[in-house]
Amino acid sequence: MSDQPLILITAATGTQSSSLLRTLSAWSSSTSTSITINATTRTPHSPAAQSLLTHAHTNCNIKLFETDFEDPTTLTGPTKSVTHVFLNATPVLNDVTAESRQLHNVLTALRANAATTLRRLVYTTASSVRDPSDPNSFAPSSLDQHPWMKAYYTSKYGVERAVAQLATDLHCNYTLLRPAGFLTNLFTPWMYPLLATERRIVTALHADYANSWLDPTDIGQFAAEALLTLPDTDPKYQDKYRSQIVPIAQTTRTLGQIVDALNAQLRADSKVPAGVQVELQHLSDEEAAAQGKTNPYLASQGFQNANKGIYALDLKAIEAYGLEMCTVEDFFARNADRVRRAVGLE
Repeated sequence: MSDQPLILITAATGTQSSSLLRTLSAWSSSTSTSITINATTRTPHSPAAQSLLTHAHTNCNIKLFETDFEDPTTLTGPTKSVTHVFLNATPVLNDVTAESRQLHNVLTALRANAATTLRRLVYTTASSVRDPSDPNSFAPSSLDQHPWMKAYYTSKYGVERAVAQLATDLHCNYTLLRPAGFLTNLFTPWMYPLLATERRIVTALHADYANSWLDPTDIGQFAAEALLTLPDTDPKYQDKYRSQIVPIAQTTRTLGQIVDALNAQLRADSKVPAGVQVELQHLSDEEAAAQGKTNPYLASQGFQNANKGIYALDLKAIEAYGLEMCTVEDFFARNADRVRRAVGLE
């Protein structure tokens, strides 16, 4: 087994994966540790993919691999003899089962091509994942009432179990990262289609519903510790990461409180005309049920209302990891240009 880490990062241009790549590049430079990163992407010649190469340096070799997770033949090259793997996938909105199918292809490739070299395997999943077959995981009948959510959790939990099984079979370590809601979701048009045109967010969430949130770039520092930067013998790795589920969040707030912070940023931004603010509209349960028939995102929020407890993480436990995370206010300030674009100003 080679002493030099050969790291596979899938979906490398995504927010989580690219953050990890940057973190590992900086770590290898500061510690003079030589690493090679195999970064998978569907579009290696895109600006986003090419920008990853700017983080290569004397101690960090970065290779781009054009891959299609639906085509196993494209997975042989990037998985061959890798020692560390960060497993991530790009969501396919109209096919909730795609992530499971695609990542099982990656796991199969790892079994075939890295059985004797793999040391650590990290999968980034979601904070609310539970065993959908356990009647105590979710509110009674809520999964049956929301088939999209049932398929979502079946997919996510299935990949979690497959990761743990592969690690057991190959005698390597694994970690499951379960991050909270992404603040970047506020910039996602399919989630909030009226934000840019009417400066209005429509939600089925109850006004008192509190969710845990984070800047998804912060996932990179947790992933780096789980994947490589902490040695196997480090007590923190043994206690916090090895064969562990790692919750990740910075705060727990209602959507109304998040919108308040967004509006505070708009007021503070000298490039934003006076009076520009975002309105939050809460649908009634009846309105949400009717619109949810054709809008999976609104339907998922109805499911969240029925399962409030599982979306608020233990922030004290997360603080014990000792990693500094970006606050909501700092996130909006750092992303002032994205905020302006999100509300249709640029």
